[in-house]
Amino acid sequence: MSDGTSLHKRSTGRVGDSGSLSQMFGRTGGDLSAQLVRTTEQTHSGMVWKVSVPFVFSCLPLVLQSILLWMKRQYVLSWFVSAICPSIRHRFLCVSGSYIYRFESETSSSPKGAPVPLEDIEHVESTSIDSLRNMLIEKEIIVEQIPPSCRSLLSIRTFSKVQYFFIEGQEASVWVRCIRQAKQECVTRRMGHSRIPYPRNLAYIDQLGEEFLRKNRRMKKKLEEWQDKDMEMRAFVQSGTTIPKSPGY
Repeated sequence: MSDGTSLHKRSTGRVGDSGSLSQMFGRTGGDLSAQLVRTTEQTHSGMVWKVSVPFVFSCLPLVLQSILLWMKRQYVLSWFVSAICPSIRHRFLCVSGSYIYRFESETSSSPKGAPVPLEDIEHVESTSIDSLRNMLIEKEIIVEQIPPSCRSLLSIRTFSKVQYFFIEGQEASVWVRCIRQAKQECVTRRMGHSRIPYPRNLAYIDQLGEEFLRKNRRMKKKLEEWQDKDMEMRAFVQSGTTIPKSPGY
């Protein structure tokens, strides 16, 4: 099994059992780094290929998707269509505590995008890859140029979106099992039925994850508000309405 496909399960003990975790907290300064997340107990991690599908592309019929992908393969035309075509990027995926984190690499200082709360996951499954060039995701999205070492597609569906990851080797089933088990543990813990004390180090990571998630949502809300105001202003200007002057001018 290659390094890129292996899953890591770490067990460092609880905060009171060892000084290594407190030393790491001191080094990171409270940052939600990949090193901090992956070295906590009950953590599963590994390198995957994140599939990013723009919303515009997902809304197009398969015929138009095929045309855009053909244009992307042409050197001159690729500059115009690359932004609206699916892309595949290497990511370091971690299932730790109550969240799933994505990092650019194992040495990243912060997650890439918002952490996914395990309790928000509605469904997780793996699909075998029959073709090493093109793949039809959920019969409506064409993805091409799949990494040759990948053999499965991992789908994580939440209330608001679906994330796709190509998995190298035969590790997709392990990811599915780990995510389902971690979600069940979260639900059991929230309902107060867990008989196992929750490690303080994982509680600390969860706190950082929750703060990072809230910050990400605030930024997203502000961006949406700015876009709404921009659209209103454009509509106002296009309507030809003059802006009344304030009294005294």
